[in-house]
Amino acid sequence: MSLNCRTRLCLSVSQRPSNLGMSVHNAGYRALGLDYLYLAREATDVRGVVTAIRALGVRGCSVSMPFKEEILPFLDELDASAQEVGAVNTVVQDQGFLKGYNTDLLAMEWALSRVKEQLKDPRVLLLGAGGMARAVIVALRHLGMSRVVISNRNRHRAAGLHGEVIHWEERFDDGCDLLINATSVGMAPEAGITPCTAKDLEGITYVVDVVAKPPETLLIRLARSAHIATISGPEILFEQALSQFKLYTGHEPPRDIMWQAMREELARS
Repeated sequence: MSLNCRTRLCLSVSQRPSNLGMSVHNAGYRALGLDYLYLAREATDVRGVVTAIRALGVRGCSVSMPFKEEILPFLDELDASAQEVGAVNTVVQDQGFLKGYNTDLLAMEWALSRVKEQLKDPRVLLLGAGGMARAVIVALRHLGMSRVVISNRNRHRAAGLHGEVIHWEERFDDGCDLLINATSVGMAPEAGITPCTAKDLEGITYVVDVVAKPPETLLIRLARSAHIATISGPEILFEQALSQFKLYTGHEPPRDIMWQAMREELARS
C-alpha cells in the first residue's frame, strides 16, 4: 500500500474513536495491494461529516453510535438492510451518491446463529434502544428468536421498538437465557461499570456484549468468571468490518490476515 493523490480514503467516525477498525481494514488493504487508506476520526456533527464525505470523495465511512440514526436524512439511498433496521453504520460513495448500509445486522446474525446452536428458543433480554439494538431485534426476528424483552435507561425511546419493554430497574426480575448488551455501558473511558452484577447473571446461559473498547468489558469478565458462554464486542466489530471491506473495495476480505491484525491491536489495548 503506497499513499498518493489517488489513494481512496475510508473513514470511521465516532464520539469515541479507536484504532481497531484502522488496524483491521488497513491490514486487508496491504495484503491485497489495494491503494486504500482507512482512518478513524472523532466527530460531533453528522451533517458536517456527510458534507466532508461528499466534498473529499471519501469512498466509505463507518458510522458509530450515536450517529447511526441521525445520519439517515442526509443520505441518497438506503440498502434493504438499513431500511429494515432503521439505522446505518456504513456509507458508500459512488461519484457523489451516498448509499447507507447496515453491516451490524450481518454481524449480529452471525453472532446469534452461534448462540442458536446452543439455545434453540431462548428467553432474550436486550439492553439498549439505539442503532445497534435495532440491528439485534431484526437479527433475532430473522433467526426466529421471538421471546424478547427490551430494557433501556430511557424507557420512552425503547417504546418505539418492536417487543415487550420493561423498566430498567426491573430488567433482571424475570430472568433470561440470553443477555445482549447493546448499550454503551462499560465502554471506555467508563470501563469500570457494567449493566449487571454477578448475581444478575445467575441462570443466564449466554452473554453478548457489543462494546468493543475495552476488548474485554467488565460484563464479559463477569460472565466468563461464571463460566457463561460469551461473544464479545471485538468479535462483532470484526464481522461487520469484513462486510464493510467488501462494500468499500469490491474484494473478498483476507479474513485470517485481518483477524491477526485485530488480535495484535487488542494486545496493545
